[in-house]
Amino acid sequence: MLKRPDKGVKRDLIEVPEFIIDGMDKNASMWLNFPDMPFSKQDVVLAVTDKVIGAAYPMYFPPGKKNLFPLMVQMNKDFVEFSIAYYCFKLNTVFTVSEHLAPNDVIGNPVEPFSIIKAEMKAHAPS
Repeated sequence: MLKRPDKGVKRDLIEVPEFIIDGMDKNASMWLNFPDMPFSKQDVVLAVTDKVIGAAYPMYFPPGKKNLFPLMVQMNKDFVEFSIAYYCFKLNTVFTVSEHLAPNDVIGNPVEPFSIIKAEMKAHAPS
């Protein structure tokens, strides 16, 4: 899934695997926020089933003073269960949580994002 940077090397942006959206004619979106996690511009969020079906990088939303991840999830079914994998650069840890969406779902918005707290996620060392 996500590749761990070599030890002793300055950590840059994490390498995100490519994903192909051929045949995926449906999508849904989520505005995500991780309020109790230490933020870095190198953080990344992936939507993962047996393959990567979405990726998001952080953006700062000044009116809400929040760091948001606008995640577009690609799908070819009427309902998809997937994992949200959040790589926290400062902790060098991947956090996961299960989620589900239907086509055209819009979860959260910039003013009221869908917040996921650390206690709801499982921690994994990047491989």
